[in-house]
Amino acid sequence: MLLTPCLQISAPTMSFLFFPWTRDVAIARGILGLVFHGTSNFLACAMSALQQCRLPANKVESFALPDLPHQIEILKTQIINFNKLAGMPMEFIMETLKEAVEMRMNNYGAMMNSFYELESEYADHHRERVRRVWNVDPVSLCNKEVIYKSTRGGE
Repeated sequence: MLLTPCLQISAPTMSFLFFPWTRDVAIARGILGLVFHGTSNFLACAMSALQQCRLPANKVESFALPDLPHQIEILKTQIINFNKLAGMPMEFIMETLKEAVEMRMNNYGAMMNSFYELESEYADHHRERVRRVWNVDPVSLCNKEVIYKSTRGGE
C-alpha cells in the first residue's frame, strides 16, 4: 500500500537552458522542470537585471545594472542588439535566446554550475529575487583521478 503512491511520483526533468522543447514535454506530462545553467549565479543575476532595466537613451557610454549586491557597470557596446539580427543568417540565435529566457522564467527552479562559497552574495540574491536555485558545484571537480585531470582542456 505504501509503495504504490511512491511509484506515481515523477522525478523532475533536468533541461539544458538551450533545449526549450524539453520544458514543453515535461509540462505535457505534468512533470516539474528544472533548468541547468552552465554559468554562474552572478551571470544569471546580471542577465535578469539587464532585462529589467531600460537602456539609457542619451549618449552615455556605460551604466550600472540595477538591484545587484555590487555596483556593476557595463558599456552599451557590450549589449547585443537582437533587432539587428532580424533577416540575417544568424537570426535563429535571436529566437533561441528568446525561448531560453522564457524557459528560465517558467521552470520550477534552476541548477547552477557553481558553488556557494565562490559567489555567496549572488547565490543568495538569485535565490531571493529570482527563483529556487541549487548549486551543483563545477562538474570538473568530479574527476579526482590524475589521468582525468591531466586531460582537461584537451592537453
